[in-house]
Amino acid sequence: MPKMPGVFESADAAAVAAQQKFIAFLVADLVLLALAAILGALSPLDGRVKTDSPEVDLAALGTGLLLVGGLVLSVAARTGQFNKRWFAARAIAESVKTEAWRFMMRTPPHNVDNSAADGILKGKLKQILDAQPEAHIEMASSPSAEVWVSTEMSQVRALNVVERYTRYLTDRLSNQKQWYAENARKNRRTEGIWFGLGIGTHGVGVGLVFMALLKIVSLDWVGVLTTLAASFIAWTQLRDHQRLANSYGLILQELAMLEPSTPPTTEEGLSKLVEEVERTISREHTLWISRKL
Repeated sequence: MPKMPGVFESADAAAVAAQQKFIAFLVADLVLLALAAILGALSPLDGRVKTDSPEVDLAALGTGLLLVGGLVLSVAARTGQFNKRWFAARAIAESVKTEAWRFMMRTPPHNVDNSAADGILKGKLKQILDAQPEAHIEMASSPSAEVWVSTEMSQVRALNVVERYTRYLTDRLSNQKQWYAENARKNRRTEGIWFGLGIGTHGVGVGLVFMALLKIVSLDWVGVLTTLAASFIAWTQLRDHQRLANSYGLILQELAMLEPSTPPTTEEGLSKLVEEVERTISREHTLWISRKL
């Protein structure tokens, strides 16, 4: 894989950092809610602790503090807008990668002399950056000292048509197909795990309801299971594993159909292939971001 422009490295690191922050806040919020539900169920069993002040229910107090903590986390996550920073930085990274490959493959408007092509690429990358201002704060904490046009990019650009096609097939088309295949399988597997947890939690909740009717357990524990089930559902909806698996599988099929049986031997043939592949990949990224925002 040729080294991408420095702005790609910065945007990619920013997207990872913003995603980790967003998920950390969400997971912490869901954990606090689950713990609050557990303490709420324990409250009737805890009794009241005698102090010099009026009676205090420690479990109820702990539940309140956990809920306040969850509220603070929700406000902080909303204020930080880590999800928007994540999506914007990822949009920049993928758009930069697409434009870099167009530059290396000399597709229009990069089918000019090297000096002019360098200027065109820099202009395109600046437009990409200006279109996603939400990512600038996160990218500022992940600066890159790399140049706009790497040595590897210039070397690939200098190859003949067949050689450039070979690099594109190996480092871009085949690489993307492998990525989509692996992530489609990963998302299907993960979706099955979370679906099983959700169904299992619901099943246990139903069992506890009947046990509560028989006075075996407190009905308060049903609320705990309900909260856990809701947390599993919220996490599943956030990660959207099933839809991602289907989307990645579809893109994989489309990319496989675009791969030619014989290598292109003209600049026009290579440019047409590159534009079709990059358009397909960009469409998936655009749909992903539009569903997230």
